[in-house]
Amino acid sequence: MRRFELGPALALLGLITIAGAGEWFSIREAQRPIPRVDTEYQRVRDDTRANHQAASDHQPPRDPQSGGTRIYVENTEVFGVKRGEWLLFLATLGLWFATWQLVRGADKTAERQLRAYIGIFAMEVTVCPFEGGGFAYIAHAELRNFGQTPAYDIDVRANTVLAPAAASPFETDVPSPVQRSGKAIAFRDAGMHINASRNISAEDAEAIKLRTKRVYLWGAVTYKDVFKREHFFKFHLISDHQVTGHSGVYVLGPHPLGYEADY
Repeated sequence: MRRFELGPALALLGLITIAGAGEWFSIREAQRPIPRVDTEYQRVRDDTRANHQAASDHQPPRDPQSGGTRIYVENTEVFGVKRGEWLLFLATLGLWFATWQLVRGADKTAERQLRAYIGIFAMEVTVCPFEGGGFAYIAHAELRNFGQTPAYDIDVRANTVLAPAAASPFETDVPSPVQRSGKAIAFRDAGMHINASRNISAEDAEAIKLRTKRVYLWGAVTYKDVFKREHFFKFHLISDHQVTGHSGVYVLGPHPLGYEADY
């Protein structure tokens, strides 16, 4: 499921707000009445009329230098650009950034949907007797590419051991391999098989059946996807009860340490 990106949504909401404010400022500027500025001619004519009126009223004449009404127009420009146009510019810049974020998020989502994903498809333990006496077990796990595109440069390392049920014999790092594959390519739904075996005694075979001893299988897979990015998958498996109707075949399931991957 696609994860909701909060950042682009907030950016888009902010852009809508800024664009609305810019439009409101532009409309307000357009509706503001343009103040009338007196010309020199208009002022002289008004002063002349005022002086004639003063003479008839026996009042001193009006000083042309100090008379008249001076109207100042508010400067609404910043660096020669109106404030509303600045807001529209910022809104456009923000819209570009939000679009870039959305495209970037879409690219990452598409990459996650198309890349290769390697995981475990099937697993079991088989205990086999030898004709000359003795036993051996084979711990088998099938890896599969569950992604939409091939996985490249696949390197598989796996190891197995028979140990008491309460043990945790896994190596902390990449296991020393009982089996290691060469560099391989796995296409969509392609399977890769791990078969790690050990010779055991009849007592060990009985202990596996009674589950006083367990077969442990663990490994690490590294690979590259079609985008040339490196990925890994690690697994820790442990044997359990015998499969019903299949003598000598035991369930192999996840250990409490489970799986680890960069999904």
